[in-house]
Amino acid sequence: MQDLATKFANLTIQSDFIFKKVMSRKRICKHLLEELLQAAADRNCGYQLSGGRKDA
Repeated sequence: MQDLATKFANLTIQSDFIFKKVMSRKRICKHLLEELLQAAADRNCGYQLSGGRKDA
């Protein structure tokens, strides 16, 4: 039984089982997506639009 508990404890969102469970629960899915999108937005905030090509 300990082996099964250890396997379950080591699962991540990359596991099909955990991904399915997370995505099937609306509240958890929404929270996960908000966190991921916020992290992506924070990471991309350093980029600035150049305003187009200078040689055109």
